[in-house]
Amino acid sequence: MSEPQTLPALLADRARRLKGQAALVALPGIEGPEQVLTYDQIEADATALAAALQQRLPLGGRVLLVLPNEADFVRLFWACVLAGLVAVPVAVPRNARGLERIDALARVAGAALVIHSDAFTFSLAKFRQTAPLAAGAGEWVAARDVTPSGGFVTPDLSPNMTAVLQFTSGSTGMQKGVMVRHRNILANAECLTSVCGRGMGMRMVSWLPFFHDWGLIGCLVLPIFAEGTGWFFDPADFLRRPRRWIELISEKQASLACAPDFAYRLATTVADDGPQLDLSHWTMAMLGAEPIRAETLTAFATAYAPHGFAPGALYPSYGLAENTLIATGGPPGVPFRQSPLGRQTFTNCGAPLLGQRIAIVDPETGLQADDGEVGELWITGESVAAGYWANPEATEATFHARLPGDSARWLRTGDLAFLVGGDLHVCGRMKDVVIKAGENHLAEDLERAMEAADPALRIGCGAAFGIEAAGAERMVLVQEVNYGPKPDLPRLIGAIQRAISQSNGVMADAIAILPPGRLEKTSSGKIRRAHTRDLFVAGKLEPLLLWQGWQNDI
Repeated sequence: MSEPQTLPALLADRARRLKGQAALVALPGIEGPEQVLTYDQIEADATALAAALQQRLPLGGRVLLVLPNEADFVRLFWACVLAGLVAVPVAVPRNARGLERIDALARVAGAALVIHSDAFTFSLAKFRQTAPLAAGAGEWVAARDVTPSGGFVTPDLSPNMTAVLQFTSGSTGMQKGVMVRHRNILANAECLTSVCGRGMGMRMVSWLPFFHDWGLIGCLVLPIFAEGTGWFFDPADFLRRPRRWIELISEKQASLACAPDFAYRLATTVADDGPQLDLSHWTMAMLGAEPIRAETLTAFATAYAPHGFAPGALYPSYGLAENTLIATGGPPGVPFRQSPLGRQTFTNCGAPLLGQRIAIVDPETGLQADDGEVGELWITGESVAAGYWANPEATEATFHARLPGDSARWLRTGDLAFLVGGDLHVCGRMKDVVIKAGENHLAEDLERAMEAADPALRIGCGAAFGIEAAGAERMVLVQEVNYGPKPDLPRLIGAIQRAISQSNGVMADAIAILPPGRLEKTSSGKIRRAHTRDLFVAGKLEPLLLWQGWQNDI
């Protein structure tokens, strides 16, 4: 049986064949009942909402979805898909500044409609006092005001039509809207299914936000494509109590769960903070979305081995929004491996999945690098998105690269990587290379060494970047301290210098110590290095203590 070619066809097929079976289950925050959404119920609810949306917008219209991980998001996402509209998922803003950002995204996307959660209504009114609605930012309506309607007209959709406008996290600059087509999503879901399985045995538990590519494609679309069941809850609930994620995996006998490296680190610290668990059913613990640390994998496997977790379940992978989601991964059940390169070792992220191809390319010559040589990672295949919304220059530069003697359209990822025996090892972002005395240093390596320099420093809350100052290229390190009593700040600067010297054989030119919570991150939790650099250069970082070597002053 051939797979459906569009998302509406996918949902119709699953609703017909899996009537009454749970597709997605919304889990309450603290208390309350689970909300079970069956395959046929999702289709029926989404169809009625799609009819209402068709009365507001023409085919291809953009709709911003400003909702948390809740059942309304599921219904409205599929309503947009069924109506032939373009869903634009974004994070719920936490302040007036965040609201202004969403207004700007609505203008960029040309969205006539912005749908927000019912619970956000009060905050919206409050934020609007200082961030009034600008012209062209779209009409804001609560989810409850999108009233189900009759008279749905089935649109004539093509697999090449855009289904989702996925705005990138903006860690290295302005956000860009990735145009993800129906065929891209279905091709990538097939890639995921090839390693995680399908059928009722595919059971998934996730807290990843639906506005992120992993949350949307991997945790909302994948369970339906794979004919399994997915349980989801809010990311804030995970951060408040990380062990709940692991407990739910045990309770639901989930076979699949995925998260960034930091989530596994957090979960490791609470392994013994509760009752005995049964993780024997968890056969695929996927990692992606940020650099994967071998020490994280080892610590997690050790901490949860007494609960039945098998180390072979750990599954490092690589992907990005421009490729819809996943690009590479290894064979399921095989323990992760590492490969050395210079002073560092890097985790094996596997080989390309289902017909995708990758190449490591010298960014200066445009020629492919040899095995073990670092270059820019390029990808080609059915999962590569159409390009960036309303940005033809960036689309041409990023999505239309060519290799000598190859007619394929290649995606330039902007990531540095190398291959060993056909398997991918990711080093870091090209834009995040810090030059010191003519040598290249990856920002992630510097940040990893810095945060480990002293227990008083917050994990995952440091930034490394280069600037031009006093006539030379300078290495700058910015790091938050933990919550609690104020530490000895000069001692911390010395500890950071020693750590960087030991790990990278280099000395920083400037070190800024920040209070906890000051370093800005993207909606998906990545450090905004470029923004932090701009604040530093402008003198707006407001550190607790700043040391600048070229001024010889503490």
